[in-house]
Amino acid sequence: PHHPPTRQHIAMALCAICRASTPFRSLISRSTRQNLPIPGVSSHRSFANKMKAQKSVQRMYEAKQKFNREAFEATPETLIQSQMYTPEVLRTDNLTRNCHRLVAYGLQMPELLDRYADRAEELAAQLTPSQFSVILNAFARASHRHDKMLKTFSKRMGPRLPQFVPMDICQTCNAFAKLREHDEVLFRRLGTEMP
Repeated sequence: PHHPPTRQHIAMALCAICRASTPFRSLISRSTRQNLPIPGVSSHRSFANKMKAQKSVQRMYEAKQKFNREAFEATPETLIQSQMYTPEVLRTDNLTRNCHRLVAYGLQMPELLDRYADRAEELAAQLTPSQFSVILNAFARASHRHDKMLKTFSKRMGPRLPQFVPMDICQTCNAFAKLREHDEVLFRRLGTEMP
């Protein structure tokens, strides 16, 4: 004979349905699952309260995920371009990479290159020999001269010349020649470092 389901059976079935259908199952407490409304027995008010609780959990979840969703939905081109056009927030690695890409892709503009030069000047103490040479080479390819950056680089590169590999020395000399920058003290040091 078929027995009518008890309140406990109905509550367990509803818990199973909720667990399978909602993305917020981990946020619902065990006590909430045990006190789920039972169809035909619970009032309209308890159903409304349940819906209100789910909406508040959903709003909290969406607020936390908003930034991640925007970053996830952005295309790689958008992210790269947003970094390329904001050199003021870049660190040494990204500054070097984006400066090179900017010129390689033909996107250089004098005002933007000036901003890159200002940021490179600020970070000059942290730049590696290869980063010096890549940034200088990018400016040389763009035929864009920034005197303050060149003076700062000349001053900062001097003590670190023993760390420069031949490729860095060649790129640096090439960039200085194209930019028509003459720093006799640096050139004498470069001459002594050549293998």
